[in-house]
Amino acid sequence: MLTNTSRMAALTLACAAAFAFSTQANAAVRHARGTYRADGQTTHWHGTRVTGPNGSQAGRGVKTVYDPEAGTVTRTSGRNVTGPNGTTHHDSSTVYGPGGTISHTGNTTKSGANGGSATGQNTYTRNADGSSSYTQTTSGTTAGGSDFSHNASSSKSADGTRSGSVQNTITGANGGSYSGSMTAGNGTATRNTTATTKNGDTYTGTTTYTKGQGVTHTGTCTDAQGNSITCPQH
Repeated sequence: MLTNTSRMAALTLACAAAFAFSTQANAAVRHARGTYRADGQTTHWHGTRVTGPNGSQAGRGVKTVYDPEAGTVTRTSGRNVTGPNGTTHHDSSTVYGPGGTISHTGNTTKSGANGGSATGQNTYTRNADGSSSYTQTTSGTTAGGSDFSHNASSSKSADGTRSGSVQNTITGANGGSYSGSMTAGNGTATRNTTATTKNGDTYTGTTTYTKGQGVTHTGTCTDAQGNSITCPQH
């Protein structure tokens, strides 16, 4: 079997060959692909590179490894785009195993020409008994200086029971902020929200749904000194 080091080396060589600059100045698109076998495994790879005006370029590489002994198929991919408006990179790895198991990870980074940036990660796991779990995180800063984050997770047990949660936060460049979260499972869902304006007025609210009982909501507002005030009407 190939070791992780030899697999990474093979992928690096494959992508290097696939993404190499062409010596032909009139060629804007280049493709490459190949297949090799080692230690009982079969590997297919392919890559594409595109070059454009103003120094922009995009590349994509994919490698698939079939391992009969372990009963797995591993797919690794990477994409990268660079241009006058910024850069984007994404890579992922997915392993399909015996019994229908799946293990996936993905990572994304973005950088804008005006200073904004973001990163994201996601994972997914499926077990042989049918249970599964998923997570996603995203965070970044806008070109205007606002910060944001997003976190989500969900799971399913072997008997089909599902649950999940979401958390979002935003901090404005001028001082305002927002925080919202939601959890759900076993026939209930609860959402909590806190929002603060740049002058310090704050809204805090909770909304709950219970199967068979309906929806309840509570909300309060305070000023910067903590005094109760009337909440704005929609």
